[in-house]
Amino acid sequence: MQEKLIACLTGKIGPGLKGIGKRGTFTVNNNKVTDESLKTWIENGDSLMPPFKDVIDDNQIKDVIAYVKTL
Repeated sequence: MQEKLIACLTGKIGPGLKGIGKRGTFTVNNNKVTDESLKTWIENGDSLMPPFKDVIDDNQIKDVIAYVKTL
């Protein structure tokens, strides 16, 4: 499942998140990108991504947030 998450975040599946930190908003809903909004999005998903709260733990979510900020 972690491979699917990384594939989604990098655009191999779905739209990808390259530049999301610089853009400052989510494309899907125009919400501001913050650590908390990224955490909520990763945990609960949206129309383009499944929820991951039951798949990865809090430390892994923090790692994903850190990774997304490097894109």
